[in-house]
Amino acid sequence: MQAGDTMWIEPGERHWHGAGPSPAYPPTA
Repeated sequence: MQAGDTMWIEPGERHWHGAGPSPAYPPTA
């Protein structure tokens, strides 16, 4: 995990990964 990742999702799934600083809202599926 790196800064910006709110939660880990399986590789290949693009929900919220490495999108920079974590926003105020959680990742949405």
